[in-house]
Amino acid sequence: MATKLKWNGDAMIRQIEAKQKANISRAAIHLMNLVKSDISQAGTLRYSVKTKKGTDSKKQKTIYNFTHSKPGNPPYKQTGHLRRSIAREIVSNGFIARVGSNLKYARHLEMGTRKMAARPFLRKNLDQHHAELMTILAGKAGGSTFAVPDTESRSGVMGSNGAVWA
Repeated sequence: MATKLKWNGDAMIRQIEAKQKANISRAAIHLMNLVKSDISQAGTLRYSVKTKKGTDSKKQKTIYNFTHSKPGNPPYKQTGHLRRSIAREIVSNGFIARVGSNLKYARHLEMGTRKMAARPFLRKNLDQHHAELMTILAGKAGGSTFAVPDTESRSGVMGSNGAVWA
């Protein structure tokens, strides 16, 4: 008695590839959210202007660059432009993801300059959350299942066009 074996290898490979691409996307979203939360601490000062009678008016005054982060810590939010520029990108055939910013000064903050010490926010997150990201890539957990402590400082690799990417 002959037994027939039906090969479904091509369909199985496509299914595995689709699952891995979804995991890569999920890990990139998780890293992007970690980076954004890391650079969300305010560095500006907002206050109400006093009237001649000494009461608070509706007029608000904002002082940008009121305080700066210390070298080695992620940059404080001044205008929110850096945080809004943090994005993820799925490249190539879907098996590579990048998280970073296309702002020129993001590279200066991440790597430092001759006049300013580095304030890493990408590579630091990538290093500190490597285990979480590997768990997501392995398909064992979703990106939203991890709690990120507020006290933890977080931070990712340079792109060829000067953009900063994890």
